[in-house]
Amino acid sequence: MYLIDASKTSYILNSLASELNQHSVTFDVHYWGIDPHHLHNPLHKHSFFEICYVLEGQGIYLDDGIEFALETGTLFCSRPEIWHQIHSQNEMYLVYVAFDVVPSHSGSEMLERFNKLYRTNQFLIANSQDSSSALLWSALLKHFETPEFINKEVIVSIAQALLLSFYTAFTEHTEKTFQLPKDKASLYLLNQAKAFIRDNLEQPLHLDDLANYLHLSGRHLSRLFTAEIGHSYVAYVKSERIRSAANLLKYTNEPIKNISEKVGFNSVHYFTKAFSSIMGIPPGAYRNNYTTESTPT
Repeated sequence: MYLIDASKTSYILNSLASELNQHSVTFDVHYWGIDPHHLHNPLHKHSFFEICYVLEGQGIYLDDGIEFALETGTLFCSRPEIWHQIHSQNEMYLVYVAFDVVPSHSGSEMLERFNKLYRTNQFLIANSQDSSSALLWSALLKHFETPEFINKEVIVSIAQALLLSFYTAFTEHTEKTFQLPKDKASLYLLNQAKAFIRDNLEQPLHLDDLANYLHLSGRHLSRLFTAEIGHSYVAYVKSERIRSAANLLKYTNEPIKNISEKVGFNSVHYFTKAFSSIMGIPPGAYRNNYTTESTPT
């Protein structure tokens, strides 16, 4: 079980995570609770959601007159305006949070999602230890095991993710699974390849080696560069080497031989030839021109 001070943890959560804002939804949190010794509460109802998770123990949840068994790992949702009650013969370790979605500060899609949560028939989930909601509860409580390192931003981020996860946990989904557009997938792969090239110019950067790193075929990677950039892979690598060399010539006093090695050329002669073919002048002249332009007259 978690090595936390339940009372202090509840106090901090209620102090720091009472209003949780994301670009598409705002949660008004009425209270957070951590009760290691829960036994019984009266029959009652709320005007808001209250979601509980059984960390340890067994009991009964009464929902609209029907009893449901509670045990370690059960996640359950008390929906607004539903009469409910929790009781057990022995103590249960419960964590819970009560909240509303703020309509004036939430998008229509998120409002509809939580309206579905209000209407759901799946309000109790046994053996939910591997669900995203349970794992987020765990991450939140774990953060309080080292009180000297408690971080407000981390607490708020996990708390917000936890509340967002409840919709997924308790509703049957009719929305289509999000599919990453193919052009975006290609762009992300290409950006990863370009970043690797930029950060490893001193290496040989063979096409197949980079393709293996990205879990692609060399042919696929080659096609990405040609289709998206309009240059071959080899031409792009060469241009990046020269671009980096030009910056080093401009902003450092390093010898040209050192620069040629840093950007991946085996010899100064080959570097000078490649630089001249792209920049129009040899590297020494390029540095001199830049120095002359920068010198006040």
